[in-house]
Amino acid sequence: MVDSLSFTMSAGEVMGFLGPNGAGKSTTVGMIFGLIRPSRDSVHIAGEALTKNPGLVLEQIGAIIVNPAFYPYLTGRDNLRAQAMMTCTVDESRIT
Repeated sequence: MVDSLSFTMSAGEVMGFLGPNGAGKSTTVGMIFGLIRPSRDSVHIAGEALTKNPGLVLEQIGAIIVNPAFYPYLTGRDNLRAQAMMTCTVDESRIT
């Protein structure tokens, strides 16, 4: 259960959720990405309610929801490039 969570992030900022099983980490990320509907209140991204513009989340933020598999011999940037090449969903020019 997630109760009264509020936070603000700036452009380019990276955030991680840490906590024990059942703390609401996956539920929170699911609500941010529109995979789970909040029972009350709403999710706002860039000042706009996610329910009014669900595509906004894909334009503004990215997330890794499951345990990622990284190649330990590659840099972080090269790991992102490899993932982009395998999924074909991210233009490599967006990886900076």
